[in-house]
Amino acid sequence: MAKMRALVLREFCEDLTGLATELVDIPECGSGEVLVRVEASPINPADLDVLCGRTRPPLPHIPGIECCGTVVQTGGGIMSWWVSGVRVACYVRSGNGCWAEFVRVRAADCVKLNAPLPVDTACLLSYSALTAHMLVDKALAAGATGIINNGAAGYVGSSVFKICSKKKIPVVNVVYRAEQVSVLTALGAQHVVHSGEVGWELLLASMCEQLCINYCLDSVGGATTGALLHAMPPGAKLCVYGNLSGQQHSGIQTHDLTMHEKTIEGFSLDSYVNRKSSISKMSLMQPVLELAVQDQSATRAKSTLEQAVDSIRLYMLCMTQGKILLMPGVRGISPSSARSNTHHHPHTHSVSSPPLTAAAFSSTTFSTPSIANTTTATASIPLVASSPNAPATTSSRNTSSTSNSEESPATYVYRDILSASLAPPSTNSLAASSSSSSSTTTTTTTATTTTTTTITTTTTASAAASVMASATTAAAATS
Repeated sequence: MAKMRALVLREFCEDLTGLATELVDIPECGSGEVLVRVEASPINPADLDVLCGRTRPPLPHIPGIECCGTVVQTGGGIMSWWVSGVRVACYVRSGNGCWAEFVRVRAADCVKLNAPLPVDTACLLSYSALTAHMLVDKALAAGATGIINNGAAGYVGSSVFKICSKKKIPVVNVVYRAEQVSVLTALGAQHVVHSGEVGWELLLASMCEQLCINYCLDSVGGATTGALLHAMPPGAKLCVYGNLSGQQHSGIQTHDLTMHEKTIEGFSLDSYVNRKSSISKMSLMQPVLELAVQDQSATRAKSTLEQAVDSIRLYMLCMTQGKILLMPGVRGISPSSARSNTHHHPHTHSVSSPPLTAAAFSSTTFSTPSIANTTTATASIPLVASSPNAPATTSSRNTSSTSNSEESPATYVYRDILSASLAPPSTNSLAASSSSSSSTTTTTTTATTTTTTTITTTTTASAAASVMASATTAAAATS
């Protein structure tokens, strides 16, 4: 059976030692399913829950809940035929995820991408962007006249703000860090509250009264939940859709629930969408696509599968500075030179990564793999700075020295190392994809701006666990 590269989780652990790149069988499609060649998949907070064991699918497991790519095989059915051979955004509801070269998904969970959206935007549509739209939809259905947006600096939070602005819904944006206030104001937000300031609860209550806020979307949780509920008028509702603080929701005053009849409810995208008809489900994506075309996303960095562990640790340090995308078509090391990984089962075939240096990344290749042969059609990708004005940087990284800080200087080094100028693969049909195994096309991609960046990786398991603990408590918004 043909093989593919995939990130495989074999043990739940905060230091990520249970995660590595392996060669696994390409999945086969059943009726109503399609096989998608993955172009890009973001790292989301929900993925971190799986990696660390807060959500526990059967092991071994391939993480990744959303991606964009091209349908290269179908298992039959009307929906499968409708998306055959086209570029799609897809959401993986169950089974193995999309941190792999190929993923099997239900055809009904694929969104046809007719507009030529960049990969940064396309890979976030089916889960992250849809979540933001459905949260606002739920709030309006509950009679919301204004919304508290807790965790407004993250991807979902900032998307909620943009949707509310477009719909003329009053919104108060709550952020965890002082520097995030300027991020929201740069987007045009007029009402931003920093929950780390003294007296922020009184300021929030004043804004709620002034703007008639009666609904709260809370992705952070912890001690702020009670304060958010208390700030709103009688009869208000608070919807919990995340727990980025990593702490139990607390501070809830009994009289808010009894005398003032305020309520707390939860949100699950799966449950919310499943209650809608098939026709309604298709129509749900229309406003998502419209907003995506008008306001396209920018990501912090792109990473190979082999460098994914370092990329995930970077994302843990500060989740509100932009998404990090995993690019399965970018190769950090050839599967033919794969080495065994001592953390994994001795019978597995793991693909280990060399130290993350500029030289290592500049030698990576971008590929459009076919089902028959996943090693053909490669193109070299040079190291590119994420910012046109980014200077050449030389730095060493020691995770243990940053475990007690919210963000390490290594963050800025990683932005340069992991960012690359990547063109999305062309939309090929199944026939074209299958026939590509007999030919190899090599194209050299020239970057306009390059840097020479050296970074020494000295991460230890204990240091990584410390970074995870610090990052979890410091997280302020959804992805």
